[in-house]
Amino acid sequence: MLLEARFLGAALIGLGLAACGGSVDDEDGGNRNGVATCNDCPDGMPKQEPGSDLDRDAGAGVPVDPTPAPEPIPTPLPTPAAPGAIALRYADFPPPSSGSSGGTGGAGGFEIDPNTLYVMIGSSTPLCDDPFAYAGCGTWKVSIGIPPELVKPGLLKLDDPRLISSFSSSGPDRGGGDCSGGGGSFVEGTIEIVALSMSGQTLEVRLADTWTFDYDVNGTYSAAFCN
Repeated sequence: MLLEARFLGAALIGLGLAACGGSVDDEDGGNRNGVATCNDCPDGMPKQEPGSDLDRDAGAGVPVDPTPAPEPIPTPLPTPAAPGAIALRYADFPPPSSGSSGGTGGAGGFEIDPNTLYVMIGSSTPLCDDPFAYAGCGTWKVSIGIPPELVKPGLLKLDDPRLISSFSSSGPDRGGGDCSGGGGSFVEGTIEIVALSMSGQTLEVRLADTWTFDYDVNGTYSAAFCN
């Protein structure tokens, strides 16, 4: 009789929990916090608050920092040298140095008028003492020889056979000053003599529509005359 009463009491407790909407903690389906809860429960059973969720995932309710992660700071690239220009007559060219690149010769080796005015533009301003001096990796230089009869304000096409136009350029440093390089004719686009004063030693030129594959020489330049 005593054993039957114990079984009957356990059954009544189980039915009471089911009627109140509670649960019993077990390995598979029980309430994970091990506490049975209900809304209309007899005295002694914990009451579930409206909207509470005792089965929420671990970590819920932990405050999250709304501040976004800082953006990585990019590595700054080297600032290229500001392009500059000089102007000098062919007769005033110094003898080329052993490190010079490019040249002033005309196609087919024809003789150049000593008064041909050369405009030299480079990623760093060419030197009057050595206009064709090699400036190192990652640089470029453009040379435009204008015969004396065309040295006046006006627009000239760079493919005009009366002009002597060339370029030289070098690629990025691959280490230890080693880089690719090349040069050749510079005949795409135009050069405009915007202002000229031989007595005042001023020359302003504008280049447009030139080749921009390796570098961009387009723009207006105030060339300093070499004496």
